[in-house]
Amino acid sequence: MRVLHLITGLQRGGAEHMLYKLLETDGFRGETAAVVSLTPGGVFAEKIAALGVPVEDLGMRAGPAALAGLGRLRKAIARHRPDVVHCWMYHAGVLAAVAARLGRLDLPLIWNIRHSVQSLSDEKRTTRAVIRLAARLSQRPKRIVYNSYTAAEEHHALGYREAATEVIPNGFDLERLRPNPELRSATRRALEIADNQIAVLHLARFHPMKDHAGFLEAAARLAPDRRYVIVLAGSGVGAETPLFARLLAERFTAETRPRVLLLGERDDAEALLNAADIVCVSSAYGEGFSNVLGEALSLGVPCVATKVGDAERIAGGAGLVVPPRSPEALAEALRALADEPAERRAARGRAARERMQREYSIPAVADRYRRLHAEVAAASGAAAGAAARAARPTR
Repeated sequence: MRVLHLITGLQRGGAEHMLYKLLETDGFRGETAAVVSLTPGGVFAEKIAALGVPVEDLGMRAGPAALAGLGRLRKAIARHRPDVVHCWMYHAGVLAAVAARLGRLDLPLIWNIRHSVQSLSDEKRTTRAVIRLAARLSQRPKRIVYNSYTAAEEHHALGYREAATEVIPNGFDLERLRPNPELRSATRRALEIADNQIAVLHLARFHPMKDHAGFLEAAARLAPDRRYVIVLAGSGVGAETPLFARLLAERFTAETRPRVLLLGERDDAEALLNAADIVCVSSAYGEGFSNVLGEALSLGVPCVATKVGDAERIAGGAGLVVPPRSPEALAEALRALADEPAERRAARGRAARERMQREYSIPAVADRYRRLHAEVAAASGAAAGAAARAARPTR
């Protein structure tokens, strides 16, 4: 079996991280012919290549200009001769479907949608157009994978082919993601967070979907209480981003600002999550299954999350879930968790980790994807084609 993974880009993001985690498992990596990115560069391009998986990019540009790269896409598919083309995110799925249609190719496509769409009005104009176009092309893929039940229902309402639906959640490496008291102590010392302080962590790139404005407003309600330390990390989270700097200045006074730590983009998410007492996921829209939420729960860290995507289903009783875009509710939930006895918070954390082990382990999720690839290949007759190629003598 040869699976070609086609992805919009390999910059830091949830879909890119999920693909990388799957490729870390032997069986998934073994069936992968290559990872082809529409756009060049990205931290995960290097990480995936380091696993020994071929990585190439098509040098496409965003927007309508991407259509000029359809020829390169068709050549890449022909060169790798895949049994299945697994497309990650809207743009990759749309371009693969268009390439198949123009070339009159019966490509066995799988679309992988990682996005929740509560309202199209939340999306940029160009994203709305791609989402609508994908709905019209959704007869093309053999299966459409969603990482949350909420996202599947929302896309059905938008006209996506319901019969093709497959829900496979994000997976997490519970062997690697373990509570680590030594790492917690060392990270808190490095960040100068006292043992008796409550560290509230917000780990996300600066983007409207992540609602930093709402989180900062909620955090500002907590900041006068000296027991809180507010920790923010992620690309664009810092004074170098004018809009973020303005949001921060508008919400924090000279007295409360020192209790906010801005860490910017970091590669030590596991250390930061271990150091946190509470993790906050404040997404306003678009989040199907938050990787940060899953990783925090895997480490046994209680969470407050907004009810976007499958957050409520994922958190279960191990965290508190509030409506999106409600700083008041967010602050109240953060305060409620902080006010719980330490043993009650620890019990939440243990329950969270047990739930993640039971339902969201990366080996189980990788196996589900591999079974899906095999089913799509067999249904498309690609498995027979692969056997014929293997039997063909080489020159």
